[in-house]
Amino acid sequence: MNTIIAASICIFLAGSCYFLMNWMTFFHRQPNPSVEDRFLAFTILIVATIFWVLLIPIYCFRLFTNFFFNMPKTTKQQTINTAKLTTGYSEVLRTDYKVKSQI
Repeated sequence: MNTIIAASICIFLAGSCYFLMNWMTFFHRQPNPSVEDRFLAFTILIVATIFWVLLIPIYCFRLFTNFFFNMPKTTKQQTINTAKLTTGYSEVLRTDYKVKSQI
């Protein structure tokens, strides 16, 4: 368990450092930012550095749930129709997966 916690902390710190370096290079490209721009950039930097580790798993969870729960309901019927075309049977694969009759 301690190795999992240590690995999680290392991954969080590595990701935070990477994000910080990218943000700093982007921020230094701007020639003369105003005081308001600097404050907003610093605030966004702090918030994003702290919460990136929470947002990525939430995004992945939403992505997978949308993929699995929003699949078309006709997929099963399309599979049955494909089986009819390839095998030549009129009724293929009901609930018991047995051939009912032949054309």
